Amino acid sequence: MDHPFRGIYTQENDDLFASLMARYPTAIATLETALSLYGITDSFVTAPYFLSFNIGYRPVNDDRIFQIWENKKTRLLGTVAMEREGVSFQCYDKERLLLELFRREKIIATEAFQAAIFHYRKLANEGKLNLPKIREYCEKLPKGKLYRERIRREIL
Repeated sequence: MDHPFRGIYTQENDDLFASLMARYPTAIATLETALSLYGITDSFVTAPYFLSFNIGYRPVNDDRIFQIWENKKTRLLGTVAMEREGVSFQCYDKERLLLELFRREKIIATEAFQAAIFHYRKLANEGKLNLPKIREYCEKLPKGKLYRERIRREIL
């Protein structure tokens, strides 16, 4: 089968997302892609895939990827290892993902944002939201105090 990525061999039933993560091993799944991976939204993991890269990383010329550039000092904050179709990749944990939703609210679908907010409110009501971890992330991210206040108003 012809594959859009040179050097990556696939079969007909291979997962495009896994192939992309193999092609871009330093990328971090975020926003709508991470929401789908966690089952927070009802949608399947589909393109465009929201992936975080270091500032200065070359632009990816692929319409299936929505590239987000993040400061090298904070980009790895709150990442967890995941695996799909035998490919290991990084994804933001749920606490960092909440902050990313507020940081980049204008680039994601309204429905996905609303579903995520509902999910996080439910977690908070059940006492399953890791507030110390969120506080730690807010201290390290630019405008963290604003996000912390917004979480207090909209989630808690």
